[in-house]
Amino acid sequence: MQQYVSDVSCCCSFNKAACEWRYSQIAFQDVLWFSLTAAPRAEGLQTFHVVENPDEEARRELILFELRRKMGRDQRLTQVYELLPDLARSDAPVLLQGERGTEKQLLARAIHALSARASGPYHHVPCREKSPEELTRALLGSLRHGGSEERTAQAGFLENAHRGTLFLEGIEALPYPLQVSLFKAMEEGEYTPQGADQRVSSDIRLVASTQADLERKVREGTFPQSLFYCLNVFKIHLPPLRERKEDILGLARDILWRLRLESDKDVTDLDEEAGRLLQTYPFPGNIHELEKVLQQAHQNASGNILRTYDLPRWTFKDRPSLDWQPDGESPVGTPAGSLTAERSRILGTLIQNRWNRKRAARDLGMDRTTLWRWMKPWESSRGTRRLESRNRPDDRTSRGFVQREAGRR
Repeated sequence: MQQYVSDVSCCCSFNKAACEWRYSQIAFQDVLWFSLTAAPRAEGLQTFHVVENPDEEARRELILFELRRKMGRDQRLTQVYELLPDLARSDAPVLLQGERGTEKQLLARAIHALSARASGPYHHVPCREKSPEELTRALLGSLRHGGSEERTAQAGFLENAHRGTLFLEGIEALPYPLQVSLFKAMEEGEYTPQGADQRVSSDIRLVASTQADLERKVREGTFPQSLFYCLNVFKIHLPPLRERKEDILGLARDILWRLRLESDKDVTDLDEEAGRLLQTYPFPGNIHELEKVLQQAHQNASGNILRTYDLPRWTFKDRPSLDWQPDGESPVGTPAGSLTAERSRILGTLIQNRWNRKRAARDLGMDRTTLWRWMKPWESSRGTRRLESRNRPDDRTSRGFVQREAGRR
């Protein structure tokens, strides 16, 4: 068996022009879900090979590596990763709790891939996106009666996922009668399709996710107590991204690395200020929102390093601690305290250099493009050009004023 990858941090600095590379995201079963192949002629670049049909140990390590790479390395998540192989080997239902965007679907897929059912079917049902009638028909299937006693069967997910895994995303959205039918199917291994007279056998591993408080719903009578206890055997809580800020930079660099492979832009990293701003943003959409922010920033970036002004302004809308000030005086995301200090420093330097951007940028230690981006919202919202024309005397007027003052003395 070929050696499999345990870390890809060295990949972030490879030169695409100096090597041939191949990136693939495939299913867990036949080939590694993550693989990178680089030509040996790229000096100093570690070469990763596709491992076909890895043994059980290699498969487990590679799947856990993928989870750490895409979900983070927080201590709470690390505990989940450690328990996951043993949990996956059980056929008991699993309940995944967490906010939207916390990669519950990725974890459900990993549970299936680590289980004895990995070679069987895997079906994902987004329950909140379907009506109650559609959900009932999609899960149970139906038997339609036509003319001359003609009967047409439509298989549901309980049948299609036989000897595999069924992932119900947002199980609280199922109508109550269907929740009861689902519990009976789990307990008895049989269910009755819509319009059918005979019961059908079903052997599935159920993985469900929710953003709701199911215990409260049980008390309110809107969720069956029996199904809740059935799901509560294995319960995994995925913490939101705002509670594990130490994961943000690692996740951001991995996303940039993937974007780099998928496009012609060579954005390799983000600067310290951009990283700090990402860590202060609450990310209500969690990892999925971080991906969208970085996709937009990747498009905006003009160099190899992603900077503060590349971050999309819309992402920080209605966030007073991170948003642009009402008068539009700063790049996105600068907190109020540092905003005032930085604005004063830049404005003071511009005045000292009589609004000469080249000299001001040199004194500030930033390039002219960065300074221009700082000045752009000022010019549009406060008429900086008019302020500049009033406060910057031309050279002849300045010399004449100095000569007149000297003559008076």
